[in-house]
Amino acid sequence: EHARPSALAAVLPEISESLEKNATTIMVKQLADAEQAERIAASIELALALEAERAKNKEIAIAAMEQERQDRMLMDSKADIHIEMQREFSKRQSIEMQEA
Repeated sequence: EHARPSALAAVLPEISESLEKNATTIMVKQLADAEQAERIAASIELALALEAERAKNKEIAIAAMEQERQDRMLMDSKADIHIEMQREFSKRQSIEMQEA
């Protein structure tokens, strides 16, 4: 059965303070939940930004290492060519000395 308006009106003053406290508690909890959600979202965004920065730095480091490797290979190749040229020169000198 439905409560009659007159019966509800009689108890309303007694429960109004409790209802108001409950409503305030609910609003405060919702605000706290919203603030916590914002903090969590900000933390996630920061973590994603840091991870993107780390990935970018890793790519830069890998590119630098690859460039260094290529530079070393080029220097080694030049050194090998120089050594080979010295051998050929030494051979020619040796041949010329033997012929003389």
